[in-house]
Amino acid sequence: MEECKFFYNDIQPKIKELYQELNKIGLVFSHIKWEIGDFTEENLFEQDKNWYKTFDSLLPAHEDIYSDIILTINKIEAFAISFTDGIADKEVGMISIGNAYRKQIENIYPFIAIWRSRERKDEDNFYNKTIELYRIWKKN
Repeated sequence: MEECKFFYNDIQPKIKELYQELNKIGLVFSHIKWEIGDFTEENLFEQDKNWYKTFDSLLPAHEDIYSDIILTINKIEAFAISFTDGIADKEVGMISIGNAYRKQIENIYPFIAIWRSRERKDEDNFYNKTIELYRIWKKN
């Protein structure tokens, strides 16, 4: 239950703040319903050819937002590790926050996809546990 509290008390508010910051600089993408694919930049490009170009053009002047995005996604990864590695109970988590978790991953899908793609080295990728937990809870 501690992990569930962490999600609601820390991660959810951070994602809300992140969206508010993005809206202030004109990067609004709430109109896009992302089809969750393979969490790559190529998949984003297939869905919206302009989104990541807009992202790249707006954010360099706002390095603080870059940092906030990475911090938020890293917190989600730490959260996911607890469930995927058996520290926290997946079933309890699914019942308590599964729907909210899946929705948030779908909302921030482009950020996860961009960082995974840009930092990709052969088979190594970031945020594997985030995606693993998303897929486990999506099945239920």
